[in-house]
Amino acid sequence: MASLWDFDQIAIGAKDYIIGIDEAGRGPFAGSVVASAVCVEKSFFETFTYRERTIEINDSKQLSSLKRQAYVKEIESIAAEGLLFYGIGKATVKEIETYNILGATIKAMVRALKQVVKKHKGFYLPLVEDDLPLFKCNSDRSGMPKILIDGKPIKKFPYTHEGIVKGDGKSLVIAMASIFAKETRDADLLKLDKKYPQYGFAKHKGYGTKFHREKILEYGPCPEHRLSFLRNLLGSKISKP
Repeated sequence: MASLWDFDQIAIGAKDYIIGIDEAGRGPFAGSVVASAVCVEKSFFETFTYRERTIEINDSKQLSSLKRQAYVKEIESIAAEGLLFYGIGKATVKEIETYNILGATIKAMVRALKQVVKKHKGFYLPLVEDDLPLFKCNSDRSGMPKILIDGKPIKKFPYTHEGIVKGDGKSLVIAMASIFAKETRDADLLKLDKKYPQYGFAKHKGYGTKFHREKILEYGPCPEHRLSFLRNLLGSKISKP
């Protein structure tokens, strides 16, 4: 059975770099949506020790929190050695309400990519402004990386990419991005739990569990709740915080 490493080693093709992008938090009732981008150079796949160090990395949903935290440290260690670069981007609840969840997710992904570009000067990536309508960039340029995104291709994404359905269980760079995104968002929800302890964010991480629904009905939404999500699911019972 091919490993996630093998998938990316083939997927990179003639490119010098491959980037995996994934997000966490598209479905919850509360909190920002978080995206991560992980880039590795072609020579990464020529170093057997990196295969050994990443061979058990998988879809973040298949790993315990302790495993994810351990892999975050391992990926950061590899990044310090110079063949791996990562970035994390977020879109706020206000942006989710303004641009809808897809638009906000794209913004978070673009911000994650920008972080990678800041750390890695080896490839060309035309930047887009966060506050302007997203537009298609001409990415057929020499040195442009291969970009893989978990899920189906995103029509409004400003860079040429491939959508890999269930990619976090197929591609190593997507799996690594999924781990960073998940751990970052979970950490954010732990902070929200301390600020708004009545909702139990530490337990359900903002998802629409029975407990979470009950607490929203009891206390009303807080400023970190996505009102459009609550109106769709809970109707007129929800009022502004």
